[in-house]
Amino acid sequence: MTKPAATPNTPTPRRWPLFDLSILTAHLELRIPTDEQLFELAELATKPIHEPGAAPFLVPWTDGTESQRAVGTLQWNWRARAEFSPEQWRLNFVVICNDEIIGAQDLCAEVFVERREVSTGSWLVQSEQGKGYGKEMRSAVLTLAFDSLGARWATSSSRTDNLSSRGVSVASGYRHDGVEVDNYKGSEVVRDRWRLSRSDWINRHDSSPVRIDGIAACLSMLGLAD
Repeated sequence: MTKPAATPNTPTPRRWPLFDLSILTAHLELRIPTDEQLFELAELATKPIHEPGAAPFLVPWTDGTESQRAVGTLQWNWRARAEFSPEQWRLNFVVICNDEIIGAQDLCAEVFVERREVSTGSWLVQSEQGKGYGKEMRSAVLTLAFDSLGARWATSSSRTDNLSSRGVSVASGYRHDGVEVDNYKGSEVVRDRWRLSRSDWINRHDSSPVRIDGIAACLSMLGLAD
């Protein structure tokens, strides 16, 4: 008799243990998505992410057509899987609220074992913005980084005119870490750098409960196995 295939995100042994990694907060669940969930995320990326004409992202990925945005979302996530290694990894989570995917949150690092530094990036569909989810999903991956992985630093970057991203960083305890000027397709993009230390994270006032499941089986992929 043929053994039935495991359903997505069930706690069974697998070659890609990241599929069993999840973070639960008061209102959200963050998961490493299966392909089925990635196609849901790609469809979400065709919806309004910000006001027309606005440019909140360092790389303006929302400028494309609906088809380009969907395909780009899939390629971005598939590339992260293909290039994943203990020396350079990117955890691309989908953000789920009330059983619906509402955005994405990533946590990435290079040579994490030596540097113990992570960086983050995120987006939410416009209809779910302004509800405090941005800070909650950032807190979720910071809890993973500092409490489960032993990070010493977390960094983030945002355009100087992206007040929402700036607000999340400040509310999360980051300190301003300078300004950089980039050039994207001939246009100047000015961004603020933000840095959060382990000590500032420990001393933060926000102590909302966060539950992390499935991380032990992922440590070797992150270069942290004994």
